[in-house]
Amino acid sequence: MAGGRPLRVLCLDDSSPDVELVAATLTRAGYQLELDWAADRTAFEALLAGAPYDVILADCALPGFDAHEALELAEVACPGTPFICVSGTIGEEITVELLKRGADDIVLKDRMARLPFAVQRAVDERAGAATLAGSEQRFRSLFENLLKAYAYCRMIYDGSGEPVDFVYLEVNPAFKLLTGLKDVEGRPVSEVIPGVNDLSPELLGVCDRVARTGAPETIEFDFKSLGIWLFISVYSTEPGTFIAVFEDITGRREAEQAQRRQEEAIRRAYVDVLDAVTGGKLILLSEETFAGELGQPLSEVVPISSPSQLAEARRVIVAAAELRYPGRLCHTDVLGPLCEALNNALKHAGGGTYQVFAGDGRLQVAIADKGPGIDFGTLPRATLVRGFSTAASLGMGFTIMLQLCDRVLLCTRPGHTGVVLEVAAARAGGRTSPPV
Repeated sequence: MAGGRPLRVLCLDDSSPDVELVAATLTRAGYQLELDWAADRTAFEALLAGAPYDVILADCALPGFDAHEALELAEVACPGTPFICVSGTIGEEITVELLKRGADDIVLKDRMARLPFAVQRAVDERAGAATLAGSEQRFRSLFENLLKAYAYCRMIYDGSGEPVDFVYLEVNPAFKLLTGLKDVEGRPVSEVIPGVNDLSPELLGVCDRVARTGAPETIEFDFKSLGIWLFISVYSTEPGTFIAVFEDITGRREAEQAQRRQEEAIRRAYVDVLDAVTGGKLILLSEETFAGELGQPLSEVVPISSPSQLAEARRVIVAAAELRYPGRLCHTDVLGPLCEALNNALKHAGGGTYQVFAGDGRLQVAIADKGPGIDFGTLPRATLVRGFSTAASLGMGFTIMLQLCDRVLLCTRPGHTGVVLEVAAARAGGRTSPPV
């Protein structure tokens, strides 16, 4: 059974034949046995002070000494070592008392065949408990010393199973240092942070989804009362609970806001310059005002990712133009700048989308992509210098667009550029030029 497993045993018994029986039983079970024998208290204490043992086997009663006292000595001298009482006779009350006080098992001497199984189980269970205790200690050390703020929480649901709150079960010192929140364990977040659902309506939903599904999510939280922004990574190790790890991203957020303010200041400065130089044909807009310039949609948003889709794009736009302004638009004026814009979106941004609108007697074609945008440092050259083209500017060929369009609306930032090409329709009954 033991497969040659080494076993170091301390046997407390005043009967030499019984000790020999113990040794023979364990040896037959396959243990490589090293057994020390103590016949009284003095010898037992002396052996306990030596090298550690894998298991202690003790008779229930010796002259002036019993298993209860032996167990107490063992727990002080070598805590965690399995302790099994091996006795000829033992009452039920004594058995219960020994097990309550920490003995691993009781084996009767007339049922010695059970001893190897009891020894193996006790040794394995104590080893598993020691491993678990070590893991828990390492986790506790990691938890206490983790530099990032950490909170372990449990969801609270109403009678219909809807999430209504969550309660903090445990937080680490870094959480208290970052948030300034103390004594939060056992308290719901609605009490710890009054109005939290108004500060971040989506927070509870994120925590609920993670606690239910186990799929991790992240969220940014504006902790207004502390004046900080937090990036929260949420994951779960068991249903109904979640773990949140917090990172202070206030500096990053402030830098982004400062950059946006700077870009907006530059944009406002360029608006007047570009308007004057182009006679009002090139208009630089913010994202907030860009959408407000678009008229009635004449088509769906159509994605484009390959040059093979250009012919279909031309067909869609011409069909929309003729449906809304039949015979009143020069197709060359529309398709020339359109192809220029779409080709460059494909080349520099890997594709984008287009959509057709009708606004105030003009055909509008809106083209958007997720490329790097036009750097404000090169914006004047990118939009006004003929032939100027960089990957950062998407090479949008604005000179061609300005020549053929009545207006070009532009909105750009890192990760997004939107261009609206506007061509005025001739008055009913006339054409600007023959269609192509």
